[in-house]
Amino acid sequence: MIVFPQTYNYKLIIGSLIIALSVLGVFTFQNQNKLEEYNAYLAQEKSLIQNELSEMISRFDTLDIENEELSLQLEASKLKLEHALDSIKTLEVTANLLTHYKSKVQLLKEEKARILNLVNSLETKNKTLQTEVTQSKQQLSSIKVKANTLKETNVKLKKRNETLNKHIVKASQMQITMLDAKAVKRVSKNKVVTTDKAKRTNKLLVEFVIPKNDLITKGKKDIYIQIVNPNNNVVSNKDEAKFGKQSLIYSKKLDVNFNNKDLAVSTFIDADKDEPFKQGLYFVNVFNQDNRLASTSILLD
Repeated sequence: MIVFPQTYNYKLIIGSLIIALSVLGVFTFQNQNKLEEYNAYLAQEKSLIQNELSEMISRFDTLDIENEELSLQLEASKLKLEHALDSIKTLEVTANLLTHYKSKVQLLKEEKARILNLVNSLETKNKTLQTEVTQSKQQLSSIKVKANTLKETNVKLKKRNETLNKHIVKASQMQITMLDAKAVKRVSKNKVVTTDKAKRTNKLLVEFVIPKNDLITKGKKDIYIQIVNPNNNVVSNKDEAKFGKQSLIYSKKLDVNFNNKDLAVSTFIDADKDEPFKQGLYFVNVFNQDNRLASTSILLD
């Protein structure tokens, strides 16, 4: 058998290279698949982070906060999210970069959650305050209605009290009934002869009744009788009574003792000596102090 050592060595070397290339090809193919899978993973994670950041930014855009301090915090947090989104869009993503941005996104999530909790807390408080304000307005409205009702009632009661007081004042004043005046020709024992002729008249008889009244205090009462003749002069001018700024010229003054029982009063009024009764109409007025109680008239022919 003839052997060619050099040719044999070449075959071994070539065989080894072929095996090595085959192994390297398999290894390269496997690494290439793993790299593609890794890049796809990085791209997917990058997309997820971008979507999450975009969603968080959109969530901030829907918020309408009246509180100035919270509004500034929200704006600052939103700017952080926008900067993070812009950075991850432009930078080439690596595993370390993804880890960094995931940590950053987590921190931004926590910051957003803290701010949103404050917002929710404020909204809850605002709703409570609005409810309290609404209830206060309703209570105030109810109080106003009640106040107006009470005011109207007070006005009615005041008018009623004023009317009642007038009635009480009027009722507490002395009153007389059955006032009558007659011309008298002569007075005999237990008999009074009346007339309607002026030349026969010697005096006038005035009669009336003071009725019972529980509102009048018992005791002596001053009664003034005033008779005015056709010439508008007071008959039998006795005196002038003063009542503050008022004055009364009277024909006769009576002191009656009122005991809160019906009291019949009668008295005679004489003519003046220098002025006898004459034809015409005579007016008879009865006063208690300056309060005229009643009036009547008598006509003499």
